[in-house]
Amino acid sequence: MSSTTTAPTRLPDQLLQWLYRVLQPEYKFPILCYQDISLILMAFPTLRPRTRIYLNEFGTQELLLNIHGDLVYKSTYNNTNNSNNDIYTNDQQVSTPIEIWIPLDYPRRPPIIYVTPNENFIIVPNNYIDFSGKFYHPFISNWSNVYGSDTSNDNVL
Repeated sequence: MSSTTTAPTRLPDQLLQWLYRVLQPEYKFPILCYQDISLILMAFPTLRPRTRIYLNEFGTQELLLNIHGDLVYKSTYNNTNNSNNDIYTNDQQVSTPIEIWIPLDYPRRPPIIYVTPNENFIIVPNNYIDFSGKFYHPFISNWSNVYGSDTSNDNVL
């Protein structure tokens, strides 16, 4: 599976100003959040930011930044299901509806990611997605060890 992202697009100044205003009063590391979220939105133009109430695992409500939309990528798979054992490669553009919740203490805590079903998409629980659509991955599970102490993008190229 490979991403079909294009060259980063410039974000509208109005969006960047809104994002900055939203992050400043609540987030512990607003500049880092601003930089990372801006990069995500430039790389994946089908995603949009908004604020929403998130009900955390302790039953507490938090107003968080939520990035939502369809993650569009190219899926390549080989098909050998035929009598001649011929291999056919099928490239297909896939669209997966997602929501990314940014915790108030990001990057100390990882983003919370959900696959969100709609009329064209159903959730099939597996090793990475539970019945509610919450996404689990070793990258996220190991987040605190790798990224939890980063509070700056100064050394990012």
